[in-house]
Amino acid sequence: MRGIWKQAAVVCLILPLVLIASQTKPQPEECLLDVFEEIGVQPEKFVWHHGNRTERAMSKEEVKQWAGELGKAFGIGPVITDEGPDGIRFTAQGSAGRNILIKMVVINDEPSKKRIHPYLAIQLFANGEPGENWLVVRDKATRVLLDHGIVPSYHYSVQGSKQADIKNHEHLLAQVFQLLKAKEVEAMRTGHIISISAFSPLMPEGIETKGGMMNMQAAIRTSSDAHRMTLTLGTPIITIEY
Repeated sequence: MRGIWKQAAVVCLILPLVLIASQTKPQPEECLLDVFEEIGVQPEKFVWHHGNRTERAMSKEEVKQWAGELGKAFGIGPVITDEGPDGIRFTAQGSAGRNILIKMVVINDEPSKKRIHPYLAIQLFANGEPGENWLVVRDKATRVLLDHGIVPSYHYSVQGSKQADIKNHEHLLAQVFQLLKAKEVEAMRTGHIISISAFSPLMPEGIETKGGMMNMQAAIRTSSDAHRMTLTLGTPIITIEY
C-alpha cells in the first residue's frame, strides 16, 4: 500500500511540472513545425511517439489487465491480443480527435517468466499540420501515462514534400540547421537520400553516438522520377519511414 501512495505522490509532483513546462516554452514539435513554415514545406504527416519498458514488473495476467486499462484510459479499443513466437502483443487504436489517430502496443516478450517489464509504445498520428486540438490530445496522453506510473519520453517526427530541386537539397538542409542552430554529427549520403544527425540547443537531451551527442535528425529523399522530394525532421531521431 505504501508503494501505491508513493507512486501517486510522484505522479502528483511530476504532472504539474510537465504541463507547466509545455506551456512556458516552445516544445520540440512546435520548433520543427516552425522550421517547415520558414522553409516553405507543407507538413503532411506528424508523429508523436513514446516507447519504453515499464519500471514496474508485472505477472502475465497483470500485463493483460494493464493493457486493457490503458486502452480504456486512452479511449481506444478494443484491445486485441496476438500470441506468437516473439511473445504476446496487445494492440489498440482509435481516433483521438479530428485528424488524429492514436495507436497503442504493449508487448510481453517473455511470457514464460513469472514477472516481466512489458514494453509500451504509444503513437499519435496527424495528417497535415496538427490543429489546435493537438495540444489537448498531447496533454491528455501525458496525464494517462503519468496516471499509470509512466514518465513519458517523447520522440517527434514531421514530414512534408515539395517539388524536387536536387541542386538545392544541401542548401535546404543548411537552412534547417541554421534555424535550429544545429551542428552536424554524422551523415549518410546516397543517390536519392541524405540523412544527417545533428545536435541542436533548441531540442531536448539526445543520444550519444560514435560521432558525438545527437538530438535531432534530418533527411531528404528524392522520388524515383526525381520530381518530388520528401523532407523529414525528427527529435531525437526520426521514428517514421522516410
